[in-house]
Amino acid sequence: MEQFYQLGWTLDSAGGASGEAYMAEQDGQKLFLKRNSNPFIAALSAEGIVPKLVWTKRIETGEVVTAQHWKNGRELESQEMA
Repeated sequence: MEQFYQLGWTLDSAGGASGEAYMAEQDGQKLFLKRNSNPFIAALSAEGIVPKLVWTKRIETGEVVTAQHWKNGRELESQEMA
C-alpha cells in the first residue's frame, strides 16, 4: 500500500477481521480500498448492492486492490439483520 502514500493518499484502517481494508483520502475524495477482495464484489457492485467499483489495480506485490466510493455508515446490530 506504500504506493498510495507516495501518490499523496492518506490511508486509515477501516477495521474488519482481515486488516486489509482502508479509508483512503486525497483532496477531499474518499475511497474504500480493499486488498485481495472477493471477485464477487464486482457482481454485487454491478447490481447496486454495494457501492460502485471505481477501479481495480494490481500493485507491485502482486496483490489486487479495489476501490469503491466511501459511504458513511455504521455497524448493524444482530436484531436489525433478522
